[in-house]
Amino acid sequence: MNLQLRFRIFLIASSLFFGTVIASVAYAQSYSYDRIDVVGNLRIDRDSIIRISELPESGTVSSSDINEAFKNLSDRELFQNITIVPKNRLLEITVEEYPLINEISIEGNKRIKDDVIEPFIRSKSRQVYLPSKASLDAETISRLYFARGRFAATVTPKIIRRRDNRVDLIFEIAEGKVVEVERLSFIGNQAFSDEKLRKELETRQAGALRAFIQKDTFVANRLELDKTLLRDFYLDNGYVDFEIESATVELSRERDAFFINFKINEGQQYTFGELLASTELEGVDTEEFLGTIKIETGDIFSPNSLVSARERMEFLASEKEMTFARVVPRTRVNSDNNTVDVDFVIEIGPRVIVERIEIEGNVTTKDYVIRREFTTVEGDPLNAEEINRSAERVRALGFFSSVEVSEEKISPTQSVIRLQVEEQDTGTLTFGLSYSQAAGLGGSIGLTENNLLGRGQRLSFSVDTKSDGTDYFVTFGEPKLFGQDMNFNFTIGTRNQSRNDGIVGVREFVLSSGINFPISETSRLGFNVGFSTYDYAPYTQNSRILQKDVGKGIPQFNDANEIIGYEDAPVPYERQVRIGYNYQYNSIPLGFSTRRGVVGTFNQTLTFGSGSHNVLRTIGTLRGQTTAFDNNVTLTATLEGGIIKPLGGRDSRLFDRFQMNSTLFRGFAPYGVGPRSRQGTVKKALGGNYYTALRLESRFPLGFDEELGISGGTFLDVGSIWGLDDTNDGPPEDGGDDLPVDDSFKLRSTAGVSFFIRTFLGPLRFNFSRPVKKHPGDVTQNFEVTLQSNF
Repeated sequence: MNLQLRFRIFLIASSLFFGTVIASVAYAQSYSYDRIDVVGNLRIDRDSIIRISELPESGTVSSSDINEAFKNLSDRELFQNITIVPKNRLLEITVEEYPLINEISIEGNKRIKDDVIEPFIRSKSRQVYLPSKASLDAETISRLYFARGRFAATVTPKIIRRRDNRVDLIFEIAEGKVVEVERLSFIGNQAFSDEKLRKELETRQAGALRAFIQKDTFVANRLELDKTLLRDFYLDNGYVDFEIESATVELSRERDAFFINFKINEGQQYTFGELLASTELEGVDTEEFLGTIKIETGDIFSPNSLVSARERMEFLASEKEMTFARVVPRTRVNSDNNTVDVDFVIEIGPRVIVERIEIEGNVTTKDYVIRREFTTVEGDPLNAEEINRSAERVRALGFFSSVEVSEEKISPTQSVIRLQVEEQDTGTLTFGLSYSQAAGLGGSIGLTENNLLGRGQRLSFSVDTKSDGTDYFVTFGEPKLFGQDMNFNFTIGTRNQSRNDGIVGVREFVLSSGINFPISETSRLGFNVGFSTYDYAPYTQNSRILQKDVGKGIPQFNDANEIIGYEDAPVPYERQVRIGYNYQYNSIPLGFSTRRGVVGTFNQTLTFGSGSHNVLRTIGTLRGQTTAFDNNVTLTATLEGGIIKPLGGRDSRLFDRFQMNSTLFRGFAPYGVGPRSRQGTVKKALGGNYYTALRLESRFPLGFDEELGISGGTFLDVGSIWGLDDTNDGPPEDGGDDLPVDDSFKLRSTAGVSFFIRTFLGPLRFNFSRPVKKHPGDVTQNFEVTLQSNF
C-alpha cells in the first residue's frame, strides 16, 4: 500500500471519529434551571406561555427539548419573535406578541363595494394580526377582481401601528382596467360564420359598449360553459362528429386584453335516416307511436328532436295507462351516407314508485302553488319525463330564477323527488310611451303582482292615456281555479274616449269575467260574460247614419218641413250584457323554442243592448312564425278578420262596428280607413261590419355589435274595413238628394321598415311606412314610435 493511499484512509477515519464525538456531545448537552422567566408578554400570561411550550417549571432539559418548545410556541401563531436562552440556573423565554387588529378598512375600491369584499376577508377586528392571513386575504380580494375581468388589479395589505400593541389593517387596492376579450375567433368553421358562433357563446367579444357589458370580460370558468354551448349548437344542427380540438386563451403583453381562439373540426352534417319503433310488449301498435314523433327521414339530425319525439311517445304511453313504460331511442350512425337511423324501443322500465316530493327554497310561494304543476303525486310510478315536464311548468310560472329537480333512490323500488327553487321578484312596474302623427303622444303605466301573497294569483292596475281619452282598469286572475287547470279572470274599469275626429265623446264602464281550460295538448276553450254601460253626448250634425247611431235619431218632417219627431233614436245611456266563448290553439309545446310555431284564436260574442239592440261579433286570428338564414332572421305572418252581424233585423251602430287602429295595419291613422260619412267638410269614419288584415314582418340583425341591441325589420300590411247595413247618409245641409256612402271592399296596403333599439328603459321601436295602395278619404300615418319598459 503506497504512502498516499494510507494518508487518505487516515483522514477518513479521523473525520468519522471526531464527527461522532462532536454529535454525541451536542446531543448529550443539557441545561439545568430552577425557574422560568417570561419576558415581553402583554396579553398572554406567564403560565399560559409555559404550558404551551410544554417545558417543566424547573429541572434539566436538552437542547432538543428547547427546540421542541420553540416549535410549540411558533405553531400557535401568537408571537412574531421568540427566543429561549438558558442563563445560569434560569431559563428565560422572551416573546414579542403579534398585535391585535383594531379595525379593518378597504381603500381604492370603486368597482366592488365594501359589503361585497368584507365577507371574503378572514382577518377580523379584535383578533391577532397575522401577516400570512392578511396576505391570503389580499389574494382572495384579487381573485374577486380577476372574476370581473380586472386582471391588472393589485391588493396590498398595510398596517398602521396604534397604542397598546394594536394595529389598523388596510387593504390598498389598485383596481386597474377591465381586461376584455378583445377577439373571439374560430379556426376550422365552414358551415357557420364567426359572428354566428359568437352568438351561441356566453362570453362576448368586446364592442362599442364594453364599459357596460359584463360578459365581454374573461372568466376562466365560463370557457368550459362556452365549449359545451358550442358543442350543443353543432350537435343540434346535425354535426355528429363535431369536436373541439383546442381552446386557447392568451393575455396580451400589456395585460389589457384577452384573445380566445377555438380550433374546431366540424365534420359532416347528418340527417335522419330510417325511423322505426319496436317493442316486445304485446298489444302495442308501434305505428301509432311512430306517428307522434314529428320527425321525417331527411330532416337534419338533432338530439333535441329525439328528446321531443321520446316525450311525445311516452306521453302517448301514459295516456294508454302503460305503467312504467319508457321509450329508448337507439341510434346507428351511417358514415357512408351521413345519416342516423333511429329505433325507438318501447319497453317497461324500472318499477320505481315516487315515495315523496320535497320542495325547498320557496319562502313566499305556497307549496300547493308548486305542487299543482305536478301531475305526479306520492305513490305514483316514477316517470322521469313527466317529472321534467312538471319542472318545466314550474319554471314557466315566472316566480323563480332557478328551478332544479333531482331524484334520490332510497330503495330499489322507491325514489324521492327534490325540487330546489330560488324565488325572484314577481311584481312589475310597467310604463310605455307612444307617438304617432295622427294620435300624438300617449303613455301608459301599470303595476302588476304575478304571485299575490304567494298564492300564484295575479293582480294588476293600469292607466292608459292618449289623445282621445284615458282608461283605468283593475284585473284579477286565478290560473288554477279549484286546483284545476282552469284560468279565471275578473276585470273592472272605465274607458273615457273622445274620438279625435270629433264625432262623440264616450264614458264606458266595464265589468267582465271569464274562464278557460285545456281541451287538448295544444288548445284551450274559454267562456266569458261581461256588463258595460255607455254614456255619451248625442251627435248633433247632419250625417243621417251617425244621427241614427249616436244622435237623436233620424228626424221626421211634416209637409211644412218641420221636425215632428225622431225615428230609431238611440239611448244616450246604454247598457250592454255580453256572453261569449273563445278557442285558442298553440302548436308550441311548453319548454321548446318559441321562435317557430303557429298560434290561432277564434272567438264569438253575443251582445244584448238597450232597446233590443243585439249583435253577434266574430273574430279570428292565425299567426305563424319561423326563422331563416341560420335563425338570424325571424319571419312572422298574421292573418285576422272579423264579422259583425246585428240580430232582429236592426242595423249595426257606431260602437258595434270595427274601426281602424295601428294594431290592425300600419301606415294609416286611427279611424283613417273604411266607409266615411258624406256630410260636412271632414268626412267622419263610420267603421265597418267586416274587416280583414294580413301582416307580414321580418326582423334581422343590422351588423352592429350584438350588445348595442340594434336590429332592423321590414313589414307589409294589407287589409280593409268595409260593409254597412244602411248606406243612406241623408241629404246635404243645403238640400238635395240623399248621399250614399261607399261601403265596398277596398284593399289597402302599406310597406315599411322598422328599427329596434334595446335601451336600459326597454325596447324602443320606430316604424317608417308608406302606403302602397290607398283610396280617397284615407288618412295616412308615416311614422310611429313606441317604448315599453318593465321594472
